[in-house]
Amino acid sequence: MLDLIKDGLTNAEIAARLNISFDTAKFHVSEIITKLGVENREEAAAWQGRPRLQLGWAPALGALQKVAAAGVVVAAVAAAVLLLWKQPDKPAVLLPPGIYIAGPNGDALLRVDLTEEPVWSFDWSEDGRTFVTRGQNRNDFVRTSTFDAADGAVLDQTDVPEVQVDSPKQWPSPDGKTLALYNSEGAIELRDIQSTSLIVSIDGYNNFDFGIQWSPDSNWLALMQGPYDPQKSTELRVVSRQPSITPHVVSPAITPVDYDNRGSWLDWAPDSRSLAFVRDGRIWSLDVATGTVRQVSSSTFPVLTEPRWSPDGTQLAFRSASIASLYTATIDGKTTQYLAPVDSAAISPDGKRIATLSGGVLATQRSDGSDPKIISDFSGSHIEFMTDFFPSGYCGMQFPGPSVPSWSPDSKHLLVTAGGGDPPTIHLLNSNGSRGPTPIAEGYHPRWSPDGKHISYVRDCKVYILSFNGSDAADVRTTIDGYVYEWRQDGNLLIGLSSLGRGTQPDGASVYQPDGTRLLTVPGRTVPGNVRLSPNGDLIALTTSTLQPNDTRFFQTVIQATPSGQTLWTLDNVSSVTFSPDSRLIAYEAGPCCNAKLYVLDVSLPGSTPQLITTARTTRHLAWSPDSQKLAFTHRPTEQSGADILAVFDVRTENLTAIAPDASNVQWFPDSERLLFDTGPR
Repeated sequence: MLDLIKDGLTNAEIAARLNISFDTAKFHVSEIITKLGVENREEAAAWQGRPRLQLGWAPALGALQKVAAAGVVVAAVAAAVLLLWKQPDKPAVLLPPGIYIAGPNGDALLRVDLTEEPVWSFDWSEDGRTFVTRGQNRNDFVRTSTFDAADGAVLDQTDVPEVQVDSPKQWPSPDGKTLALYNSEGAIELRDIQSTSLIVSIDGYNNFDFGIQWSPDSNWLALMQGPYDPQKSTELRVVSRQPSITPHVVSPAITPVDYDNRGSWLDWAPDSRSLAFVRDGRIWSLDVATGTVRQVSSSTFPVLTEPRWSPDGTQLAFRSASIASLYTATIDGKTTQYLAPVDSAAISPDGKRIATLSGGVLATQRSDGSDPKIISDFSGSHIEFMTDFFPSGYCGMQFPGPSVPSWSPDSKHLLVTAGGGDPPTIHLLNSNGSRGPTPIAEGYHPRWSPDGKHISYVRDCKVYILSFNGSDAADVRTTIDGYVYEWRQDGNLLIGLSSLGRGTQPDGASVYQPDGTRLLTVPGRTVPGNVRLSPNGDLIALTTSTLQPNDTRFFQTVIQATPSGQTLWTLDNVSSVTFSPDSRLIAYEAGPCCNAKLYVLDVSLPGSTPQLITTARTTRHLAWSPDSQKLAFTHRPTEQSGADILAVFDVRTENLTAIAPDASNVQWFPDSERLLFDTGPR
């Protein structure tokens, strides 16, 4: 499986190659990512060796991202896991994966905790006393679990081999008199089963991206389209078996969210009078007699899916969806706000707006989720594929990855990569939407210089630099060999090289001016990507590794003064460091993989002692606040916990505060008091 990931195969291609289901392939890919302790499938390919949340704006027109599996919970946190971490203050708890019951006030009452239960689907038992779930276990076995609907207790679990079942294209009505048939022209035909005569034809379902369900009395057929055709609004259509009755149409902006699990979008009440459905991540109900639509779940809850009526029609159960979503949080962990589904996001340098990419739609909004603006729609350009650069041993290889919006320093412009080509096209846009996307180059990983006068990107193992006059990118280019690079605060670039690629320079790193003038060269064989220059340029951290007799690697990081090369610090078992913005502090992990300790060290004071922050299985997403006083990071407190908990360490007070579980892509607002992050499948 790992070899297929390294070959660049998608989940669908892996499923076809191994003759397994799409969901099974996705499950095994998730397992590999978790077991390797890496962030995503790109890193796996390069591997060697919820308090109540306020629902803000959710972009329409197909702007929701596909989830990683059909409701499969791949990384979640239970309250018990959070309690194991004794150091921080009480953390914020996001909506955990589980089965909920709609309360009298539209709130969601948790009945079954599915933290440790990967689930494809669930339903009530015939007597309404239990919930029955189905989900992938391991080794192509399907686990069927039975839970008490009153208290969530596990009553039974059975594992059986998975049986491949083709998606149906015919749906007989419950009374056996009518057949719904999907034809080759993309239409749904209702035909009399006995005479085969056509009753009604419903056009517009070319991509087979829809949910379909008969009402129990066989009088109505409900159809809900998927959310990924940007050329037309998605809709819920309820069609009568009697052609003379006008269909109910609920449109636009019907967004099922849980894209891969079409059977989860709809459910009829037992009396056939009401249809529950998913709309913008909430649960709604349609009265088929009057056409009235009402919201069932409270707006204070984020994305929900899979409504299921109880057999007696008195209760409606649903499940929390597994989807990557964007949140803001205060550093005390007391206020966490849901913003929108997201593929990637970036805070503007002035801190006033957030740019998001979701399903190919580029939008901006204020940090509280208000004033949403769609800037451009790249949904037809495969923006979620081949749009970023992940360096590997062979730098000619571009790995797929998310495109992240890049703000100009004055917050007036954005850079976005899009297009199905290899390399993709880099587009320049005005952040207020006043000018559409202007193609300026083809490449990966575009970035702005600190002064906003240059735009850089990577292509063919070279860093390209364009001059920028404030409105258009001029065709003046500087080309430097290398592919691991970053802009420094002083306006220069640190570029890493590797002899394993096509570069003409030896392994190492150099500092360049934007015009290509080399200012500093780091001698010796260093690991590209593990060369760090302090923001003020006075220090450089160099990491080397040696292979031990037991086939493990020993990492050592030295911190030297520039340009003298004097070694100031030597850190054993350290593979990388992260400098604070003021260049005084570094954060780093020391120790073997998956059992390391996180430290903070004041490198401005010779002889200072490293400060232990936490011992964790996996520490990721280290991010210093702009004021250099706080360190945000994610980690897994125990080997058993399957999710990354976001925490903040205050250097001055030495307080450690848990913010939220299952977090990634952590960013600070300029005020150093708020965080932006996403949570959900990756």
